Amino acid sequence: MVVSKFRKPNFFERVLLVLGIIVVIVGYFLIQKMVSVGGGLLSWDSVQSLFLWLMVILLVIVLAANEALKEELKVVQKNQTTELGLIRKELKMMGKSRARKRKR
Repeated sequence: MVVSKFRKPNFFERVLLVLGIIVVIVGYFLIQKMVSVGGGLLSWDSVQSLFLWLMVILLVIVLAANEALKEELKVVQKNQTTELGLIRKELKMMGKSRARKRKR
């Protein structure tokens, strides 16, 4: 049996991927059109638009990284919860065995 280390992306991550691709493509064509209408020279408006577009792309990347981190933390939390349960059982067993030894 092959165990995959990768998890399946959830709905929010899929929507974020599609949204990010749309932002990149539409933003690129809008900025290219703005520069070409301006005669091929970079104006302050086109530079501002370019930096705002890059900031939106950066925001999408940060959102995706944050969502991935949240999903990984869910897995870690689940593993730690099961481990704490095992530790509690072991401590109870150790307490019972000590009580038996004291009675002897």
